[in-house]
Amino acid sequence: MVLDKQGLGGISSELYEYVQAHNVLGAELEGVRRETEGLQNSFWQVAPEQAVFMGQLAELIDARKVLEVGTYTGLSALAIAAHLPEDGKLVACDIDFGPFEQVGRKYANVMGVEHKLDLREGPALDTMRQEIDNKQDGTYDMLFIDGAKNEYPAYYQLGKQLLRTKGLMIVDNMFGMGGQVVDHDVNDPRIEGIRSAAAMMRDDRQAGLIRLSMLRESDGIALVTKLAA
Repeated sequence: MVLDKQGLGGISSELYEYVQAHNVLGAELEGVRRETEGLQNSFWQVAPEQAVFMGQLAELIDARKVLEVGTYTGLSALAIAAHLPEDGKLVACDIDFGPFEQVGRKYANVMGVEHKLDLREGPALDTMRQEIDNKQDGTYDMLFIDGAKNEYPAYYQLGKQLLRTKGLMIVDNMFGMGGQVVDHDVNDPRIEGIRSAAAMMRDDRQAGLIRLSMLRESDGIALVTKLAA
């Protein structure tokens, strides 16, 4: 999610432009980013440097099977899919793939990654539970969570089940759309969902079930490595 041009913890616009100059998306992903900027909900799109970062993480952990909650126009999905092997799979969950069909589909074709994408339209929690019912728990290498914020606790708990040991979960917007998680006068269900998920992560880290890093990137990103079932 891009909040503004100072999406890296309030750095200057000049330094942000410097960062962007060194995070090269490539022609196709740049096309997705540029076309998305003209849409009504363009702020839903992940920051370009975050897309590059997640693609590199997928490559570093040798991911073959990924689940994404919240696809929008497809910048994050395509950035990750580009780093999966030819037989890799990214299960993309979204309530409405209209924006992806409008923007991302043609770029997926040009990039040659369309065959890696498994689009699941409907509530992501339903898809996650279906995967568990189908004995796919413990088989995912990587998850990216960027869906409905009030559902974050459930995404997190089901995501842990789906991840293999040493698998990686990336959770976006941990600061609550501009830092609202630390404003105790805010009791919006979306913010409460983020707070609850963060508390679960903290407890799991203390119990030795996960490793946890929270980064200032964009609107706050949590990196969760599963250590135990």
